[in-house]
Amino acid sequence: MELKLKNITYRRENHTYLDNISYTFEKEKINLIIGPSGSGKSILTKIIMGLEKDYDGNILLENKKIDNLLDIPFKVGYAFQKSSYSFFNETVYKELEFGLNKYKYRLSKKDKQI
Repeated sequence: MELKLKNITYRRENHTYLDNISYTFEKEKINLIIGPSGSGKSILTKIIMGLEKDYDGNILLENKKIDNLLDIPFKVGYAFQKSSYSFFNETVYKELEFGLNKYKYRLSKKDKQI
């Protein structure tokens, strides 16, 4: 799957964190986003995953503009920098259920998926 970022800009509280970022993640390639603390890595990956929606620019998946970012998490992996930030619930079952609820899985299918 090819994923393109076109002119991604992210501003918050009079500060620009990302300014006109364009990049193509090529099909069947592994990509890492690295850089010093505060350089915008986390914000950029949250934008790609649909966890942050307040940005300017476009994301294209297989050359089609993505308006509904719910399609991306099924094709892109994301690992939090600190594992303690990645879990919200007290059990693995509830954590997995949270993700399935976000994508509106039917209750009858959730137990099988989990």
